[in-house]
Amino acid sequence: MDRFEQVVKGDDSVVISGVGKAAEAKVAVIGDGCFAQGFCNIVEQSFAYERFEVAMGSIKVSKGERKFVPGLEHIPIAPVAEALQGATLVVLAIPAASHFAFVQTNHKLLHNKVIVDVSNPSPDEVAKITQGHDFQKDGFAGKPAIRSVAERLQELLEGMNTHIVKAFNNISAYRMLETETVPSAPFFTTAAADNPKALQDVEVFAKAIGIHVMRSFPLAHANKLEKYQFSLFPTWILPTLFMFALFGPLLVFALIRYNVKKGYKWDNLPLQVTNKAMCWLGLWGLALTFLPGALVGVIQCMKRTKDVKLPRFLKAWLDGRKPLGLLSAFCILIHVLMSMVILSKVYYKKFYDPETLKMNWRGEVAMLFGILGASLLVATSIGSLPSVSREFKFREWRFVFSSLPWLALGLGLAHVLVIGIPKNGWTDHSKWPGDLPSITILSSVLPMAAIFIKLVHISVSTLMKHAGASWKAGDIAVFTFHTDLLV
Repeated sequence: MDRFEQVVKGDDSVVISGVGKAAEAKVAVIGDGCFAQGFCNIVEQSFAYERFEVAMGSIKVSKGERKFVPGLEHIPIAPVAEALQGATLVVLAIPAASHFAFVQTNHKLLHNKVIVDVSNPSPDEVAKITQGHDFQKDGFAGKPAIRSVAERLQELLEGMNTHIVKAFNNISAYRMLETETVPSAPFFTTAAADNPKALQDVEVFAKAIGIHVMRSFPLAHANKLEKYQFSLFPTWILPTLFMFALFGPLLVFALIRYNVKKGYKWDNLPLQVTNKAMCWLGLWGLALTFLPGALVGVIQCMKRTKDVKLPRFLKAWLDGRKPLGLLSAFCILIHVLMSMVILSKVYYKKFYDPETLKMNWRGEVAMLFGILGASLLVATSIGSLPSVSREFKFREWRFVFSSLPWLALGLGLAHVLVIGIPKNGWTDHSKWPGDLPSITILSSVLPMAAIFIKLVHISVSTLMKHAGASWKAGDIAVFTFHTDLLV
């Protein structure tokens, strides 16, 4: 069955969209695939057709035909050549491999236009497209290998007063197709262009359809925009490697202390012993998430300026707090699930009263602290979702990403201390298997340090405030706006 609903036939001109007003500009969306239809869908839902004359151009439509996609009644599908006639802005929603053929076929119609390249070619495709043609031989003024498809397009159109803008390639076609009304959460994109007027034209149209151009760069940065779409969680790589590197020694320590020195059966390694290392990893991960912000906060207060020059490693540490915090919360979740599986009087005798077989005060208090702390981490993790966090007001943001995580860390520390503190204290080395200190002691060190530094930060900033100390000229009297956030 034909994917389009044929409505009009026999008119050589593109149907004018809108409600009788003169269009500000004509926009041609070249292509009829998912991205093109999704893009036209947000044009339809935002009523931008009342300001702009918009048409889709497709090679599947013959001259004189007009077709419409159901739901896009104001945006006709015309032949490519007819859609391009009179258009000042062209959204090129076709595969990057088809760009050369498109320019070859329609180069006479591409003068004096702004063309938006939305393609996401793979690195292999970029190499093939930018090096695979002899443009001089084919009649185009080309230069040897460049780094992006958008730059190659600009070269192909050299001397035609046509400007390429790389934009919209980060927006999901599926999300645009699923938009039935103007979305409460707008779309965001980054653009790359060399011509300021072309970039301004794109920004005006993008704003009309609910897309915000957050940042813009020269066209030479287009290769970064193309490569970024094929990267796999680039900001998560170092935090993930760090957590794996940290987990190894912690697990080895737990194995030596409990399996080798204390006599635990090797059958208990997968859950009981690994669970101890996982809890340790989660607590230390959370503490390391908060430590840099607390340290920078103290430094800012001591120097009375928020403009502090930080070492490179500390900047990287600050930038990695979101993935580090979420990975730590994930470790805590694994710890909770493991504990639920083995929670019984056989594994945890000290949690149960031998007479009533019910949990004693130690078991119930430890579980209470653990449940509350894990719940707060879940709330913070949900809040870190972009669709949730962008709805927060300033005070709500501070509460969710500063107050709640610190409280969760304190509850986690209390959970460990209640479980691990023995009746005779920690000073009796004779009860340490192989003279190795308990995991309770070791896992508590970093959280205690982080909480202590945070308390110092709060105390110093409060004293400065009550003493009337002022920040240095040019600084805003806000105490560490960004440095104590988990996200």
